[in-house]
Amino acid sequence: MAIMHFRIKMVKRSDGRSSVAAAAYRAGEKIKNHRDGVTHNYRQRKDVVAKQIFLPTDAPRDYQDRTLLWNTIESVEKRCDSQTAREIEVALPVELNRKEQLQLLEDYVQHNFVNLGMVADVCVHDKQDGNPHAHILLTTRTVTEDGFGKKNRQWGEKDRVFEWRESWADFCNLYLQEYGVAIDHRSYKEQGIDKLPTVHLGAAHKMEKRGIWTEKGDYNREVMAYNAHFTEAKEEIEGTLSSLDQEIKSYKEELAALQQEEERIIADTVLSVMKKCAANIQETAEWIVGANKQIKGLERELPDVQKHIDYHESLDQIQRLRYEIRDLLHEKKYLGKFDFKRRSDIKQQIQEKEKSLKSSESKHQKRFGNFAPKPFMENERMARNEQQDKIRQIQRLTSAINRYKNKEIPARIDHWIFSMAKAEKTPYFDHILEKINQYVVTTPADQQHILEKMLQRFNETPEEQKEALIHAEEERQKIAEACEMKYQDHSTNRRYKLER
Repeated sequence: MAIMHFRIKMVKRSDGRSSVAAAAYRAGEKIKNHRDGVTHNYRQRKDVVAKQIFLPTDAPRDYQDRTLLWNTIESVEKRCDSQTAREIEVALPVELNRKEQLQLLEDYVQHNFVNLGMVADVCVHDKQDGNPHAHILLTTRTVTEDGFGKKNRQWGEKDRVFEWRESWADFCNLYLQEYGVAIDHRSYKEQGIDKLPTVHLGAAHKMEKRGIWTEKGDYNREVMAYNAHFTEAKEEIEGTLSSLDQEIKSYKEELAALQQEEERIIADTVLSVMKKCAANIQETAEWIVGANKQIKGLERELPDVQKHIDYHESLDQIQRLRYEIRDLLHEKKYLGKFDFKRRSDIKQQIQEKEKSLKSSESKHQKRFGNFAPKPFMENERMARNEQQDKIRQIQRLTSAINRYKNKEIPARIDHWIFSMAKAEKTPYFDHILEKINQYVVTTPADQQHILEKMLQRFNETPEEQKEALIHAEEERQKIAEACEMKYQDHSTNRRYKLER
């Protein structure tokens, strides 16, 4: 069966190789290397079944001589690490006869190499072991009527190698069409096949046929055993996944039935929830009025707390100056008799601090007089804590009033939704609305609007719930009328506050 084998490598002087030796070995000829005087004789080879040199139209016809061609290449290359030739090795399809194989090689070489300006030395090897293959030795320099010129760097690009590999598969498949066989240049990964690739046996193929195990053969046997085990495991996993899909489908059907039942229950309870919300309207309005009064009281107390803080700061400053004067007097007492300079400095500092102390005491007396701090604010720290507590109370009350006015979800609702999400449960919209109506009080107009939206949604439910919906609509009208009658006698200012 045809296989995809395409290998490319360079003939490098740095590896101790020469293009003359490579050409002599592939062609099975005797060629002397004029550069180093070494003669390479491979006439004893019996597996060379065909060989031919393909020249571009501008190349000299003398280059049909293999000895002249490759010795010219060696003389043009001057560097000790030059890359003198490029070799491509391909496996020939065993389904084709010899004439078809040679025609395939000629078409491929002419299209991909010779038309670009390369000289191609093609040799076909076949040891009658089922592994016919060809060696294509290519020049790396452009060729004209005057001989070889500069190297063409574009021929060595990575994308060019991929193009040559794909082109070889295309040419092979063109000749293999009538045999119903095809090869693919892509790797298993690129084809989406979950298998490990084997390696090309090459010369080891003949030894394997004789029963001699080789390293490449052992590797291929391990790969084939792994692929067989992997395929079996994959089929088992796919069967398990199929059964799991069926179970998931049945679970989804049960879940849908439970959700329908839950919606039916919610439809029966929405009306009672709305009634409870309407009853809490007045209570919330009174709470907002009381909270505003409490905020005003706290704001009146803040200046008094600030005065306590200033009083303690002034006392701390006076006490600090007294301690500093005491320390300076103590130091002065124990100075030596002849330490005149330090004694003079201390005296000057004491005078300055006594002056500052007298000024601070005068300011304190003038500002605070007979002011007496409250027992629970006997020091600056406690006064400041009292101030921060009052500020936090004002902030909490203001935030709560804004939340009610803006109809935001309170903290209890936030905590409930968070606990549901943490338990990996998704609360339905009806559940959230029920909780909001339980804790948040809105105006009668808002209650009526929410109820209308809910009734509009429930109108899409099955026929057996129509009667319950008609009853809910009647109750809605009663609630709206009751709310209107309840608040129509309120003053304009009162009604404005409730709406806010």
